[in-house]
Amino acid sequence: MSIPNLSAALAAGIRPNTIILIGDSIMANNGDDEYSSLSTTSPRPLNYAANGIFSWANVFLRQQFKVLKNFGVGGWTTTQILTELGGVFSLPTLPGWALVEGGTNDLGSTTDPDVVFGNLRTIHQRLQAAGIRSIATTLIPGTGRTTAQALCVASVNQKLRDFCRDTGTPLVDIRAAVADPSTGAYLAGTSDDGIHPNVNGAGRIGCAIANVLRPMLPALDTLVGDNSDNLNLLSNGAMIGSTGGVATSWTASGAGITSSKVASTDNEQAPWQQFVAASTSSLDFYSTFSTGYTAGTTALQAEMEFEIDAGTTLTQLVLQMYSNPNGGIGQCLFTSLTGQTVWVPGFKLSGVLRTPPAVVSTGTTLCYPVFHLAGFVGTVRVRKARVRVAT
Repeated sequence: MSIPNLSAALAAGIRPNTIILIGDSIMANNGDDEYSSLSTTSPRPLNYAANGIFSWANVFLRQQFKVLKNFGVGGWTTTQILTELGGVFSLPTLPGWALVEGGTNDLGSTTDPDVVFGNLRTIHQRLQAAGIRSIATTLIPGTGRTTAQALCVASVNQKLRDFCRDTGTPLVDIRAAVADPSTGAYLAGTSDDGIHPNVNGAGRIGCAIANVLRPMLPALDTLVGDNSDNLNLLSNGAMIGSTGGVATSWTASGAGITSSKVASTDNEQAPWQQFVAASTSSLDFYSTFSTGYTAGTTALQAEMEFEIDAGTTLTQLVLQMYSNPNGGIGQCLFTSLTGQTVWVPGFKLSGVLRTPPAVVSTGTTLCYPVFHLAGFVGTVRVRKARVRVAT
């Protein structure tokens, strides 16, 4: 959609589900590297990282958003973000939405809440003036803050609440998602350094973002539930049939895991592929294909729906595209961090995993999406898988 068409769409009450991410290292953590400025045009890395707050939000939103660009830069203050904000308006297509996070790095140079909030307010005003619906976020917890810094954070957060109330700007209280209600510090297990959310913390914040945005978005199911879709490179994306409890043409590799097929109960005709682990286990679940792409040229994208039952524990929940014999080319909820745990609340968790578009490596003879679990105890289900040529 071109910029003029965006204006026409907004006038008609239509807003595209496209988004940009703006902020500091917390936003940059949705990928593996950072931009030196907002005007940089190179693509983001080919991983949606598991310690990225929007990586999880989009999973819980069933991948309803298309991320046009991640403008998160580690170490940036709100002054730096504001200075470089012009790069947003140089994009070939303006987004419908912008998720804005920042302010923590300001505390090293100022404890004046009017400076920090003033920058954030101007960022939102400039985005909104361009027809972009901005989403505000509160400042996160932090350890070792002085009394003046803590007061600044509290003041900025209150000013943001007032601003969002008065302007109709959506606000996500990401602080409340990970703050200990007694101390205001990070909840145990949600941050490794007292500054950035880890995998567990990012999942909690992602859920908070999804809960705010879900009612604002049109209903959209990106998945395909039957095998007649000729664009799906998987022969059995619907996961029908069973061999030893595993869907036909799929392989489940992992000791101590019980595999079975379970009927869907939500009016979907495609069945669930269920995995149960009574003790700590790892799982790789995959289906291979060798046609429909050109190695070195074609970009592929994989997606799969999942459910996790309450009480399940995981250290990794990953969907990855592989090109054999060259290895991984794109991952969703990728993590190289150790000692992490995936957040699983006291209710069933569900969403859609989708890998970023990634070009098949030169020399590839076989491709396959892999659904990977580690540190797995409990019950997990998947269904409706697809691999398609990215557009």
